[in-house]
Amino acid sequence: MAAPALIAEQLDWENPQQIGLWSDAWSRFRRNRLAVGSLAFVVLMITLAIIAPLLQRVGLLQDPTAQDVVNNYLGPGAPHHILGTDDLGRDVLSKVIFGSQVSLSIGILVQAIVLLIGGTIGLVAGYFGGWLDNLLMRFTDIMYAFPDLLFVLIIVAALGPTLLNIFVAIGLVSWVGLARLVRGQVLSIKEKEYVEAAHAAGTSPMQADRPVMKICRMRVWPARMIASSRGSPSLMFLRM
Repeated sequence: MAAPALIAEQLDWENPQQIGLWSDAWSRFRRNRLAVGSLAFVVLMITLAIIAPLLQRVGLLQDPTAQDVVNNYLGPGAPHHILGTDDLGRDVLSKVIFGSQVSLSIGILVQAIVLLIGGTIGLVAGYFGGWLDNLLMRFTDIMYAFPDLLFVLIIVAALGPTLLNIFVAIGLVSWVGLARLVRGQVLSIKEKEYVEAAHAAGTSPMQADRPVMKICRMRVWPARMIASSRGSPSLMFLRM
């Protein structure tokens, strides 16, 4: 019995350097020039959306609500209108940049709600299993049965037609897919060899569950991020 105890002492589960998930991901990301370029472009778009009021104040952007019916329907490349104007003579570039602020708000606020609800339900259901897993998954199936747009309209009608309530309503109906994804990831991780090794090393269930839960949280994050990046465009279209 001394050997399993010795192995258990040598396994330092609290040391993140033994796993190196984020450092490995960052190293792989930096070697991908297309990914780095895409990140730079996204950061530029986000920066422009954030500083849009400042750009308008210094005269680099026009007022997106200012109308000029004399110069309506101008094509791209027109003087003072890089992307042209719409039917009311409003600058299209200014409308796009200022409109991206609302889209970014959806991408941040709504995805935060989705990650909180879906991630928590999926993690708890997959980790504990049993009747709790069955209960949470049946609740997820019930939510999945509702049409998203209809449910959003019902929630907005009950809470009031404000922008914040629209964001909350979209978040409350968009977490189902993430919950299922996270649950599947956790169930897969529970069957990994290193989890069985922790139990075989002679650790108690409580001591073994701590690293398992920590590993679940760390290994599930990539799936959460991918689901969030893929879900943000659909949420933006749902707002429209």
